[in-house]
Amino acid sequence: MKLDEIIIAFVQESDELLTNMEDLLLSLESNPQDTEALNGIFRAVHTIKGSAGMFGFDWIVKFSHVLENLLDSMREGKVAANKEIIENLLASKDYLTSIVKIYTDSTELTEEKIAQGEILLSKLKPFLLNNDAISEKEIDKNKLETSQEQSQDDIPGIQSKDYHISLRPSKQAFINALDPYSFIKYTNQVGTIEFIKTIITELPDWNLWDPESCYLGFEIRLSSTKTLDEIRKVFEFLEYDSKILILKPNASIEDVVNHLQTLSEDEILISNILTEMKTLTQNELIEVLESFQSRLSGIKTKSLNQFLNKERENTKSDTKLDSQKSVSSSLRVDSHKIDHLINKVGELVVSEANLSIVLQNLEDSTVTESLHSVSRLINEIREISLKLRMVPIGESFNKYHRIVRDLGSELSKKVNLHIHGGETELDKSVVEKLADPMVHLIRNAVDHGLETVKERLQNSKEETGNVYLNAFHDTGSIVIEISDDGKGVNTEKVLRKAIEKGILTPDSEPSTDEIHKLLFHPGFSTADQVTNISGRGVGLDVVQKNIEALRGSIQLFSKPGEGTKFTIRLPLTLAIIDGFLVSAGKDLYVIPLDLVRECVEFKFENENNDTSGNYFNLRGKVLPYTRLDYFFHNEVKKNERENIVITEYQGNRIGLVVDKLYGEIQTVIKPLAKVFSDIRGIGGSTTLGDGRIALILDVADLHESLKDLQGIKFDKVNIDTHEGGALE
Repeated sequence: MKLDEIIIAFVQESDELLTNMEDLLLSLESNPQDTEALNGIFRAVHTIKGSAGMFGFDWIVKFSHVLENLLDSMREGKVAANKEIIENLLASKDYLTSIVKIYTDSTELTEEKIAQGEILLSKLKPFLLNNDAISEKEIDKNKLETSQEQSQDDIPGIQSKDYHISLRPSKQAFINALDPYSFIKYTNQVGTIEFIKTIITELPDWNLWDPESCYLGFEIRLSSTKTLDEIRKVFEFLEYDSKILILKPNASIEDVVNHLQTLSEDEILISNILTEMKTLTQNELIEVLESFQSRLSGIKTKSLNQFLNKERENTKSDTKLDSQKSVSSSLRVDSHKIDHLINKVGELVVSEANLSIVLQNLEDSTVTESLHSVSRLINEIREISLKLRMVPIGESFNKYHRIVRDLGSELSKKVNLHIHGGETELDKSVVEKLADPMVHLIRNAVDHGLETVKERLQNSKEETGNVYLNAFHDTGSIVIEISDDGKGVNTEKVLRKAIEKGILTPDSEPSTDEIHKLLFHPGFSTADQVTNISGRGVGLDVVQKNIEALRGSIQLFSKPGEGTKFTIRLPLTLAIIDGFLVSAGKDLYVIPLDLVRECVEFKFENENNDTSGNYFNLRGKVLPYTRLDYFFHNEVKKNERENIVITEYQGNRIGLVVDKLYGEIQTVIKPLAKVFSDIRGIGGSTTLGDGRIALILDVADLHESLKDLQGIKFDKVNIDTHEGGALE
C-alpha cells in the first residue's frame, strides 16, 4: 500500500472518530455522569494520537496528549465535566479537524495555527494544573498506604529483579495493521529481553486457520531500569486491542496469583512457564500453587469478588471481541467505485431490455427460460447495487445537534433538537447535496422561528424551544420535515416587506399560501437588521434551487403562535427506477411507477372543459387531467382510442392522457444538459433497449405546473387523499 493511501485511511478514520467525539461530547454535556460517553471520547483522542505518531504528525500528538490527560482525569473522577470544559473540548475537536486537513494536504502548520492551538491548551491548563496537584498528592498517599500495608502484613515478594510481561494480542491485530513483533522488538529500547516464550494454546487446527488472525501469545522477561509507566508506554497503541499484563520486579505472591488468574490459559501451565523463564524459583512456584489451593478451598469474600471481577472482565473481553468482529466485517469503498458499478448495472439493464426485444419472437422455451433467469438475476444485482449507496439519514442528522447547540448559545435561546426516522435510508449522493439546505433551514428555525426565553414565557410556553427533524418514506419518495414550536410566520410582516420591495402591488390580496411562497423569492428577507446569521436575503431561494436540482420540492406550512414546518420531498435514488412507459404523439415518456395509481381508457363523453381547466369523470368523481402532447407541444390530436394514467403526488391526483401504454420498464436516469434545465415536467432521459430515447416525467413538477397553468384547486378535486403538510 502506498503512503498516500495510508494517510488517506488515517484521515478517514480521524474524521469518523472526531465526528463520533462531537456526538459523545454533546451527550456528556446533557448527562455528565455518562461514563460510556467519556470513555468513548478518551478512546477517540487516544487513537488519533497513536495514529498521528506513526506518521510523525508531532503537533497532533502533543495537542492530543494534553486532551488525553484531562480526559483520563475525568474518567478517574478527579475532574468533573462542566459546561466550560465541554465548550473547550468541542473547540479542541474542531481544531483537530482543521489540522488533520492541513496534514492531509501536505501543508506545513503555520505559526498562527500553532498559536491557535496553544490558546486552546491554555484554556485547559487550569483544570490540568489542579488535577496534577491532586494526582501527586494521591499518588504519594497511595504509596504510603501501600508501604504501611506491606510492612504490617509482611507480604512476601519474589526474588526476580526483572519485569515480566504477558502479552495477548487480539485476533484482529493483523487486520488492524498492528504487528505484535514490532512492539516486542521495541522493548529493547527500554531494556533487555532476557527470555521470551511463545504461547500457542489458542492455535486452531490447520484447516480452521485464518492467515489474517493472530493466535499467538507471548511471555517476556525484561531487564530494565525504567519505571512501570515507561514500560507500559511501549505497548500504548496495543492496550485497547490486546491484553497486556506487567509484573513489577519483586512482585508479591498475591500479585503473581492475580496476574495468572487474569490470563485465559491454565494457571498451572503459565506458572510452570514462569519458572522455566526464571521469573519464579521452585520455592516461589510452590507458594503460588499453595495460594491457588487456599483460594479454592472454601468460599472467601475476597476470592469470590476476584472471581466475579474476572468473570465480568471476561464478559467485557468477549463483548469487545464481538464488536471487533462486527467492525471488521465492514469494508470501506470509494464512492466513485460504487457510482461506476451502478452505471455499469444501468447499462446491463438496457442491454437486457434490448436482448428481450430481439428474442421475444423466438418460440424456444429454453431461450425464454434462460432469459427469465437472466432478468431475475439482473434485477437482484440492481437492487443490491442500489442498496450499496443507501445510507441511514440519521448519520447526517446527528451533526445538527452541534449547530443547534452553538446557535442557541449565540442567540441566548434554549433549544432542544429532536430527531425521528433516522433509520430511513437515502441515496448517499442526495444526502451530501442535501447538507447545505438542511443547515440553512435548521439555522432559520432557531433564528427566525423560535422565540427568546422571555417571549416564550410571556406566551405561556416552556422556556426551551424545540426543533424537530423527521424523515419517512411516502409514495416512492423520501419526506424530510424540519419544524419548530415557535412563533410561526408573520404574514402581515411578509406582505408589508413584499410591497416595500415592489414584489407585490399595494392593492394585492394574496392567499396565505401565496404569502408563504414569497419567502422563497430571491433576495427576500424579513430580518430588520443584518447579522452574521441572517438578514442578507440569501437563503430560502437558494435552498429551493438546491432541492429542485435533486428533482425534489419544498413546501412551507405555518400557524401563528404554534410554529413552522418545511416539508422536503426527494426521490429515493438518482440512478435506476421502475417506470411505466407510455407514448403521446411521436414522443415516449417514462412515468415513475411508484407515482402511478391506475390506467383507464379515456372516453370523450367523460371529459369536461370549463374556465377552471380540464376535468374527467372517474367513477363519479372529478379528476383534473392534461394531454401530454398538448402540455409539451401545445398540440391536440385526438385519436380514436386514448388512455389516461392517474398519477398521485402528495395525496393529490392528476390524469395524464396518452396514446399508448407499453407497461412497466426498468430505466436508467440520465440527467438533461443545462440547456434543457428550464423545461418543466421533465426530470431526465433514458435510452431504451431498442435504442430509442424516452423522457422521464417529473411528476412533482408536472403537478405544480398544471396548478399554475390551469388554476387547479386540489381541495376541490382530491380523490382518497391523506393528511399531510399541516402542523400537528
